[in-house]
Amino acid sequence: MFRFYRYRCIIFRHIIFWFFIIIMMKLTIIFYYDLQQQSIDSSSLALPFDDSKLNKEKQQKLLNLTASQIQFITTTIIVNRTAIEYYRQYVQRKNHEQFMYNKDLFSSKTTRYILLVQVHTRIVYLKKFIEMLQAVQTINQTLLIFSHDFIDPEINMLVTNITFVPLNFVFNSIEILQNRSDLLVLLLEEDFYLSPDALFFLKKMEDEKERLCSECLIYTLGNLEKSGRQFNNLGSKVSIAYWHARYNLGMTISYSLWLSLVQYAEEFCNVDDYNWDWSLVYLAQKRFNYPRVMWSTATRVIHLGSCGIHHKKTCSNQSDIARWEETDKYYQLNQQYLFPTKPLTVHAKYEARRPLKQTNGGWSDLRDRQLCLSFALKNPTNISHINIKI
Repeated sequence: MFRFYRYRCIIFRHIIFWFFIIIMMKLTIIFYYDLQQQSIDSSSLALPFDDSKLNKEKQQKLLNLTASQIQFITTTIIVNRTAIEYYRQYVQRKNHEQFMYNKDLFSSKTTRYILLVQVHTRIVYLKKFIEMLQAVQTINQTLLIFSHDFIDPEINMLVTNITFVPLNFVFNSIEILQNRSDLLVLLLEEDFYLSPDALFFLKKMEDEKERLCSECLIYTLGNLEKSGRQFNNLGSKVSIAYWHARYNLGMTISYSLWLSLVQYAEEFCNVDDYNWDWSLVYLAQKRFNYPRVMWSTATRVIHLGSCGIHHKKTCSNQSDIARWEETDKYYQLNQQYLFPTKPLTVHAKYEARRPLKQTNGGWSDLRDRQLCLSFALKNPTNISHINIKI
């Protein structure tokens, strides 16, 4: 009889013990979830809708999990944390190394144009983009920088196999370009197509700026106008306007413009708009007094991709490749109008100032804003206080 009660007590204690373990694991998961929500919603930066009901439903689902499910989730969290830390250290190491391929082609004294290419996950585009660059005149006199937002060995291999231009990986500052105030950065993406004379024409706009538009702060090689494909009439013409987001296709950022951006970095990084160009519109109108832009009236940069956040239609690599081939033929047919030798003339000068529209949202997470601001600060040791509402 005594043994019976003894075994029953032992079994009861085991039940109590495992019940306690399960409850603690559930509470740990709920606590972890709450911490995630607090980090996202901190400093009144929550999404513009009430999700308290949704949170309660998620917490109720967590309470109903079995022990095996809880163990699986806990293991997944540990693995994810380890992977995140590994990739964080990998990116930091690459940025710190700033290894330059084809360094023998680079001259720190004569290289002025920096081609900054945003690389996503569209490897088909990137292959065509690299092939296209080889046909751009004086490309071997530039510094080509690929800024990756995704770690992919195949994409990395594509980039490191380039032999016709010096290149670098960068997320922040570039040591080899320090103390250079004459640089001009051309903003590109992997699905952009540059005409063979794109860099030639950019230099021509620079050389003739004082005569054409001395107050222009930005150059843009592409445009979205229908007339932009009429090279026979517009091949040696430029247009002038107050800068706006519509003039962002192959636009440049000078050192002086960068200094202005740094000066108002907090405002730029806290505009609640996931589009960098619309955040720049805010500064252009509020702080920079509507800067002028000079752009190539016959477009020398064409955006070909259909796989992106702004495209609602079905993404098709095959159709995009066809557009690359069509664009290649288009510039071949207009070869006689490329590389203009006579002085440039102004096709149109627009005086209208576009009103500042409502922001698109999508940039309310404090972590995004702090990351943005870290690029502007040389010593971003403490940016946790940044929380400006625009």
